[in-house]
Amino acid sequence: MSDTKSLKKRSDSSVFHQVMQIILSTEGSETLHKTIVESAILLFEADYVLMGLYDQKKRIINDYIKSCATENTDCRFKCQRIMDTVCLTHLPLKMDTSHPVSAYFFSPGNSKQSFLAIPVMVQEKLYAVLIIGNLYTGASFTNTDIETGTLFASYVALIIRNDILLKDTSYRAQTDFLTGLYNYRHIIEAANIEISRAKRYNHPLTAIMFDIDHFKAVNDAYGHTAGDQVLCTIAELCLQLFRNIDIVCRYGGEEFFVLLPETSIETAKEVAERLRISVQNKVTVFHKQPITITISLGIASISSSCTTIIRLIERADTALYCAKKNGRNRTVVWSPSIRPVAFDHSLASQPHTDTPTL
Repeated sequence: MSDTKSLKKRSDSSVFHQVMQIILSTEGSETLHKTIVESAILLFEADYVLMGLYDQKKRIINDYIKSCATENTDCRFKCQRIMDTVCLTHLPLKMDTSHPVSAYFFSPGNSKQSFLAIPVMVQEKLYAVLIIGNLYTGASFTNTDIETGTLFASYVALIIRNDILLKDTSYRAQTDFLTGLYNYRHIIEAANIEISRAKRYNHPLTAIMFDIDHFKAVNDAYGHTAGDQVLCTIAELCLQLFRNIDIVCRYGGEEFFVLLPETSIETAKEVAERLRISVQNKVTVFHKQPITITISLGIASISSSCTTIIRLIERADTALYCAKKNGRNRTVVWSPSIRPVAFDHSLASQPHTDTPTL
């Protein structure tokens, strides 16, 4: 295709509109990023497009998405140098192999190639860098291409930013602000999915509910800031002990709930005991004062008589109540012989002869 015809197509607003509609209709970050680079191929009739996602905390490009018009590409761009330059300047960069400084951006080769690199930005905040390349046509990019690319990148930046904000909003809606663990809302949603899967494939699914013994005494002695630090310590131990597939949640106050897919009662009890001992041996230092605590744990599993998250929580909570009633700092597995009494949340605030080490 001639350069004139190519330029005409690139500036055609209907093509631009078509490309943007495709991108806007895409859901999911991974699919979105792939669609962006494929759309750039269409918009610029390019042979090669590479998008590098910019990590704003680390200030580096940490992920790359590539698309090629043909299977066998002979790209001689030094892409990392190109992206580093654009990240530094926040300005578009166009070049071909005839440029005096092309050796800095191109690997050695006889074929004439060209690229256009565009920063993907919103309000001076960089989200990505797009490299659009001509590998075979020999056509150089023009100032009009820069204008089109800059417009395209501005729309793409908004879409990427909104995708990030959506994920962040979703994360915040499912996460406990203090501990970083999942919250009650998420555990209910996730549990329904896991229970359906476990019932369908007849696989085990077990839950652990636990809380901190005499937590009120910590707050009374040192204040709620100390209590918050203890909660965060518990959360850290949970993240170290449990698997990636396990779902750990701060259920409320000093209570925690853990869902363990593909886990039998026996294995869950072993894990619960490891957690109990780890907490017992852990010292939280607050203003140079050591604080040691213990936890009580209740375990329950889905069965023919326990097929909902509400029933699973009730049974784990009943087992937890039994653990606290029988001396605390212990693990109890639910059984039909345990009296089904709802856990009394005022129990922890009642006076007891055994107290935490403060």
